[in-house]
Amino acid sequence: MPRISPQFCLTIACMLLLGYFVYHGVYGKHGLNASREIDLEASVLRAQLAKLEARKTALDHRISLMLPESLDPDMLDESARSSLGFAHPNDLIILKTRQ
Repeated sequence: MPRISPQFCLTIACMLLLGYFVYHGVYGKHGLNASREIDLEASVLRAQLAKLEARKTALDHRISLMLPESLDPDMLDESARSSLGFAHPNDLIILKTRQ
């Protein structure tokens, strides 16, 4: 029966260890594939953030129009009419039927 040399066993053990680290470096929790998925998710979240910031800016602008020191009469009129359900006598009202 041929005897296995210690150098051969050490070489096989090192190759297995190297294979383990390479596999986890590519497919592991923090590997290359996970990094790509995280980058994709980050770009989606950045797009959502940009939309939300634009919406916040628009809402901040509307709020600034309602502040007492810069109250816009048209904004006040629009807000009161929509909240209370009133219309001016000269307004044209179009009723939609539900289907």
